[in-house]
Amino acid sequence: MAKLTNTRIDELVAMIMDGHSLASACTKLSISRANVYTRMGKDKDIETKIRTAQRQSAEKSIEDLDKIYEDALHGR
Repeated sequence: MAKLTNTRIDELVAMIMDGHSLASACTKLSISRANVYTRMGKDKDIETKIRTAQRQSAEKSIEDLDKIYEDALHGR
């Protein structure tokens, strides 16, 4: 597993914002989820970054699904 540096955390956050789950981003970056959760528990700034990325990703997914639904509903 790769060391969990601030650069790796930034890469993790970017992947989550791009739509990856925390689990899939950790796998792709060879980062232990347990280490991520441990760091989140110790560092509130890291926890805030990751949780914010997860919320933004979820909101974007909902917006995308809403557009798909509206397009289908109106035959676009």
